[in-house]
Amino acid sequence: MKYHDSGYYFTSRAMWNEKGEMTSNNSYVKSKVGINNMSILDDKGRECVLQEGAIEVWKLCRVESQFVYCKLSVPEDAERVTPNDPEKKYKSRVSKAKVLEIVNDAGEHFKECESCVYDKGKLTYRLGEEVIPYGFNWDVNEPCGAGINVHRYQDHCKQWL
Repeated sequence: MKYHDSGYYFTSRAMWNEKGEMTSNNSYVKSKVGINNMSILDDKGRECVLQEGAIEVWKLCRVESQFVYCKLSVPEDAERVTPNDPEKKYKSRVSKAKVLEIVNDAGEHFKECESCVYDKGKLTYRLGEEVIPYGFNWDVNEPCGAGINVHRYQDHCKQWL
């Protein structure tokens, strides 16, 4: 089901298993800010959908051969989408963010890091600077699309290690 009116777009997507039973029913709203799934909870019961307004998120990056966590501030006007991801990776995408912190598991801080995965060149994240990716993918059915791929919670980054 899709509905479009005054700059807003609504869609509802049901998923079914091989027995014909509904396994999920997700609704999305696209506004000037982005597409928001109504609710995705992780195994700790935390909301993983990126809400509107200024928020902080995490991204796994690299400093040379070691992994680091990059804490990002997403401004209120940034586009954002939290895809329907059947693999439960709890990933979202944003169109821009400012680097607040770069830290490793030992608590060491860094001034610069690079994205771990890239297809159009590495994105560099510098402390205090804004990062803007090469594009932004609005598709809620695409778990890995253009944009800064982030997690709402730092511990979700560990799944990639």
